[in-house]
Amino acid sequence: MITCGVPLFLLEVSVGQYLGVGGMSVVGQLCPIFKGVGYAALMMVFLENVYYIIIVAWTLFYIFNTFFSLGSEGGLPWSSCENGSKFIIYVYFIYLYENK
Repeated sequence: MITCGVPLFLLEVSVGQYLGVGGMSVVGQLCPIFKGVGYAALMMVFLENVYYIIIVAWTLFYIFNTFFSLGSEGGLPWSSCENGSKFIIYVYFIYLYENK
């Protein structure tokens, strides 16, 4: 990251500042054959954002469920092995037992 990522980022930002263009078209102006690099980078950023939004959504889901379930008598939904969780644990222990 330090030896490759940071210098490339600084190069892209400084050349973009010099040419007066954004990150999506800076590579295409330097070498026209690489016009698609900016669009590929934009697509990668979009897909990474979707991935991180899903992680944040699951985190918020469990935080809100924790706060709303603390006062109830049943406790947290994931504090016990009910509704099929026992089967998954059972299959896992059988797998561990057979592969000693």
